[in-house]
Amino acid sequence: MGDRARPESSDGGTMFQHNNSVPDYPYYNDIPASIGWTDWIIVLLALGLGFAALTIIPHIPWLSMTLDGLLRSVLFGTIPLSAFAWRVGPAWKAIFHGWRRNYLWWGLVFGVINLLFTYVIGTLAMGHMHLADNSVGVGLSDGDIPGGPAMFYLRTGIQLVGEEVFTILPFLFLMWLGVRILGLPRAAAILLAWIGSALSFGAMHLPAYHWNIGQAFLLIGLVRLVLTLAYMTTKSIWSSIIAHVLNDWAMFTLLIAATALGA
Repeated sequence: MGDRARPESSDGGTMFQHNNSVPDYPYYNDIPASIGWTDWIIVLLALGLGFAALTIIPHIPWLSMTLDGLLRSVLFGTIPLSAFAWRVGPAWKAIFHGWRRNYLWWGLVFGVINLLFTYVIGTLAMGHMHLADNSVGVGLSDGDIPGGPAMFYLRTGIQLVGEEVFTILPFLFLMWLGVRILGLPRAAAILLAWIGSALSFGAMHLPAYHWNIGQAFLLIGLVRLVLTLAYMTTKSIWSSIIAHVLNDWAMFTLLIAATALGA
């Protein structure tokens, strides 16, 4: 692929057009590294293996349920991220783009926006479609906090990082696919990546919501679109991690507090 012309980026906004004040999306134009089909197939398989480690692989008998859950959360994100680093080399760090203070700012902004958006669409959906309960939410409502609050927040925080890896790597793959293979304009490839990665995120949540297709793809998918905007604004996974952790931890905390006050 190295002999192919690199797609040019145009100046403009920060989400669908490249602006020199913000890092560009990596890999789709062979910057900072060239990635081919073999690399992406290995990464996609590793994403599947990470998801299997989280949800399918049987419990390890000599581990407590708490440590088993923690290990699964760690493997969920580290398996695909390790495969990605293996195939890309040091350029894997481009999904983070170092650290800037505005990553925190945008993460907090989109975390709050997503909380409000989740409340609005959740309220609207309750009157128009059947919604399945999430087992984590049901457990917290019943006062069941696996491993205690500290371990619960640690495990879920690590798992949420894995969920961002599970979203952003497919986003970057789909953008690469759109530009390099399908020949789409950059903006169209970004749209493909944005929507496609949200659908894969929704599919990942099908087991958690008892295979409720409408809830997983429509509601969870829409929420994912907002969370991904944090990444699209900064081109750093740090921002979407912060937004996602803030969103979910806030909802977990509200459930725990409501249960405690109602006890």
